[in-house]
Amino acid sequence: MKVAMIGHKDFPSRSGGVEVMVGGLARSLVERGYDVTVYNRGLEKHHNVYDVDGVHARRVFTLQKPALNATVYSFLATFDALFRGYDVIHYHAIGPSVPLLIAKIFGKHTVCTVHGLNWKVDKWRGFASRYMKLGERIAAKYADDLVVLFGDGSGTIFCRNMAARLF
Repeated sequence: MKVAMIGHKDFPSRSGGVEVMVGGLARSLVERGYDVTVYNRGLEKHHNVYDVDGVHARRVFTLQKPALNATVYSFLATFDALFRGYDVIHYHAIGPSVPLLIAKIFGKHTVCTVHGLNWKVDKWRGFASRYMKLGERIAAKYADDLVVLFGDGSGTIFCRNMAARLF
């Protein structure tokens, strides 16, 4: 089975929780025999398609402006993934999940892992906050599988596979 992952910044990386999760999950799936490609943000000279630990990585163009970075990247990565024969497109985080609806229209099996409700963070206001809420709604309504990660304040992360849809 071919799986594409979209939503993180870079692989391999330990720069944030999403990147750690994507790295661990991608390697684990490869060990189980899956063909996994992770889509990284931003092109680099002579280093845009490569393999690490059996995981394929593809870099996708995006704008460097923080407000548009994830938006441009997730749409371009989705369009690329649609035509590479993936069985599953797995979105990480709610902002990059907006193009999940396009993947569904093309008949792809979609998974979304919600790493947090980023729209509640003071750093994201106005359009960015509304865009993330849109991603949350699209993921909740249209993803074939939805995984929500949350903590209890003790440093422990729990994973809940959502069967009931809220929207």
